[in-house]
Amino acid sequence: MLHRAPPSALGSRPKPVGKDGCLTDLAFVLSGEFETLTKDNIKDIIKTYGGRITATVSGKTTHLLRGRDAGQSKIEKAKSLGTKVLDEDGFYSLVENSAEQKHPSMAPIEPVKPKSAVSKGKAPVASPTSLSSSSSVSKKTTVDDDLLWTEKYKPTRSADIIGNKSNIERLSKWLGEWQDNRKKNFPDSGDELQSKRAVLLSGPPGVGKTTTAQILAKEHGYTALEFNASDTRSKKVLEELVTETTFNRSMTEFFSGGPPGTAAKVKKPNSVDGKLVLIMDEVDGMSGGDRGGSAELARLIRSTKVPIICICNDARSDKVKPLLKVCYEAKFIRTPAKNMRAKLMKIAFSEKLRIEANAVDELVALTGNDIRQVINILSTYRLSSDEMKYGDAKIIGTHNQKYSQISLFDIPLKLLGSSAWQFPNMNQLADIYFHDYALANLMVFENYAKVQPSKSQKWNKTGNPKETSCLEMDLLAKAANAIAEGDLVDNRIGTKQEYSLMPVHSIFSCVRPSYYMEGSFAGSRINFPLWLGQNSKTTKNKRLLANVQNKVRSRATVDLSEVRQHYVPALTCNVFNDISNGDYNKAMDTMDFYYLDRENLETLSDLALTPKPIMNTLNAATKRNFNKQYKARSHPSLFELSDTTPLKSKSKAPTEDLEGTIFDVEPEADELSDDE
Repeated sequence: MLHRAPPSALGSRPKPVGKDGCLTDLAFVLSGEFETLTKDNIKDIIKTYGGRITATVSGKTTHLLRGRDAGQSKIEKAKSLGTKVLDEDGFYSLVENSAEQKHPSMAPIEPVKPKSAVSKGKAPVASPTSLSSSSSVSKKTTVDDDLLWTEKYKPTRSADIIGNKSNIERLSKWLGEWQDNRKKNFPDSGDELQSKRAVLLSGPPGVGKTTTAQILAKEHGYTALEFNASDTRSKKVLEELVTETTFNRSMTEFFSGGPPGTAAKVKKPNSVDGKLVLIMDEVDGMSGGDRGGSAELARLIRSTKVPIICICNDARSDKVKPLLKVCYEAKFIRTPAKNMRAKLMKIAFSEKLRIEANAVDELVALTGNDIRQVINILSTYRLSSDEMKYGDAKIIGTHNQKYSQISLFDIPLKLLGSSAWQFPNMNQLADIYFHDYALANLMVFENYAKVQPSKSQKWNKTGNPKETSCLEMDLLAKAANAIAEGDLVDNRIGTKQEYSLMPVHSIFSCVRPSYYMEGSFAGSRINFPLWLGQNSKTTKNKRLLANVQNKVRSRATVDLSEVRQHYVPALTCNVFNDISNGDYNKAMDTMDFYYLDRENLETLSDLALTPKPIMNTLNAATKRNFNKQYKARSHPSLFELSDTTPLKSKSKAPTEDLEGTIFDVEPEADELSDDE
């Protein structure tokens, strides 16, 4: 990965201003770094004026924007295809001089007029049927106008669901064959899904998991019983629920016009008596009152007589692990923007909202491909305007941008990457620390030295590579000093419980080091903090060393550091030399003198500063002979280990009732005997 310096004259030149739709039907590819605009700036300008951006040069590409250090392969391919190659000045000229064009998606929306019978020369004939039909249509239209857009345009068939088609087809087959597979006791077959009694739909919000479960249940004649995080799903409730639904009837059977006291004779469409499917939504949110719910649900799935569909966002959650063993996991992915665009444009057209295709794509990107949230944004926006352009979508999408948890391995990229520091926002950078405040500083500490800092080139006034290297070392030292100061704050938080210092810790340990070292990782891998493993090893060694110290102190007055620096090397050398020479008795005499046992010998081996533990350098025969003689000989023990637990008496003698006694009563003087 080529390390490119950021724009050298960013903001020194006003952004180009063009006419509406002046870049419509033009496709651009960007390569290299520009001087006065960032790539994000250029992308916004292109999309604002109706253009498209692609990643690679193809026959449909109209312009290649070439910046500093542009890719040579892209330039050669553009020339071979006859694609226009523009620099930054050429891009300014193209935007400012292109003629205005009307974007196709922004054309005025005309209400669709029904064909009139009068226009065909026929007189309209009214009938009772047509009158009643028109009345019902009018009422339905009024009801639909009051519905939320997410309900109004909710899919009613599995074919209407956007994306994840392969998962939907397999789940439909599984649910359709569930009863037959149950009769065969779910035999093992080549298809893992068909051998499962339940499925787990996992994936991010808004990709159609719940809608898929509801529609498939309806299409296959099942009545769905749905439970989500707002319902109590404890072990007891689940046990009663599944037990009752095994042999029950649907509630709708008793309200369909049947005789009193009997099941209904008239069935609802797509509904079959006794066919139920249990939909457990948000199973990764089972907590608190749902104690034991996940484990109990997994147990009941193994013997359920009704299909169960579990739904979650995070399949890696600890609360979902019991379900992964008994469910088939169907992973739902985010629907691509190109698949969502047509559906959203159709909804906007139906609601007389003129919107650019680029605006739709921007809303999809800012909401994480959550079609439900995009529809809600459009419905809210339509209340105040009937036209949405790319700039409007960017503003409203940013305000409604979904909060998403940053992965631990993305924290260094967010903080140390150059893009975060082009328009730095201190609050946003500090908030990254709180995505994982226990490990964020360690991730920065582990990876900051891998970055090629952009400031080393920006601050180099001579262009001398040696000066660049010196500046890199200076920036590295400043970042290390900032991390050290952050560690002092972290120690204060841990020892004094002063959690109010966490914002200060975020600045010292994450933001300040990143300010010095921001740049490019140049393909370096993001590593997990090695300090955690080393700290665990240190804690273990301290515990083992303390055990050796307790035994050595029976012969000498020493502290922990003296044992580590003097006694451990001497004992290790003497004992293992005797063992390797076959003088086992001498080695055991030394160990017995300091009350060291066989486990302490392993400790000495682990604490020795050698390339590998000394115990591993001994051959198998030597270790076998030593162990044999060690077990055959008695050894002194510094501490006598005995079971001091009192035995419980089989027969418990009655105890004196001391209730009401405040103190022992001493005898009167005249009650004392002569001997006393």
